[in-house]
Amino acid sequence: MKISKYLLATFLSLFLSLFLIKANAQTNGIAFSPLKVDFKSTQQVETITINNNSNEQKVYQIDLMQWNQENGKDILSKTKNIIASPLVVRINPRSKQIIRIGTKGIEQTSQEQAYRIIFNQIPLNGPKGVQVLTNISIPIFIQSKNDLELKNVSQYINMKPRSQNGKLTNLYIQNNFNEHIKVVGTKITQNNKTISADKKLNYVLPSKTSDYLLNNISIAKNIPVEIELELQGYENVKKQFIIK
Repeated sequence: MKISKYLLATFLSLFLSLFLIKANAQTNGIAFSPLKVDFKSTQQVETITINNNSNEQKVYQIDLMQWNQENGKDILSKTKNIIASPLVVRINPRSKQIIRIGTKGIEQTSQEQAYRIIFNQIPLNGPKGVQVLTNISIPIFIQSKNDLELKNVSQYINMKPRSQNGKLTNLYIQNNFNEHIKVVGTKITQNNKTISADKKLNYVLPSKTSDYLLNNISIAKNIPVEIELELQGYENVKKQFIIK
């Protein structure tokens, strides 16, 4: 089956848009700030500011989701526990819009709660051609009522590397802390030599697990290998393993 040049261009543009939105707070002339919302209390109101630095009007539909993780995968479901205003955002060129966010019907618990606010760009009627639409998902966290304010969470983090044919394929991470951890990179060392240093974002929610992709890193069997997790806001976690 032949693919038209128009469809191919559309696919490539959408792929590029999704790649850029993960790498930068600003894409397609739109900037979101902040990129994470923290509630220290269910009584407070937080805001997200959207700046439209382009010469075109941008329109977004907001979805509010509860965020869970099962078997290392993210699970999102509609929620009424988080409220936002407005839910449809129209931002004129060279202007900004403030989104107000609050909670409804929930209380702080012994464990942090996680949600996401998703901004889905709505296409506008205009000249024919490819429209690059940018969607962004921003995490929202409700702080636990027993905030421990630790810097070293190593005792709460379990790791287990998985390998195949002498290559590390992924890293199983279990978070037993009462708050999320944000992995921003890994460093793998063997025989006092760094064999891999990777920068990749990965959230692990409290009491949940996640798989961190290691991209088939070659290692020597039966020799200790050290894996270091680089965490945002906490000291790095280091553990040693022997792969047989």
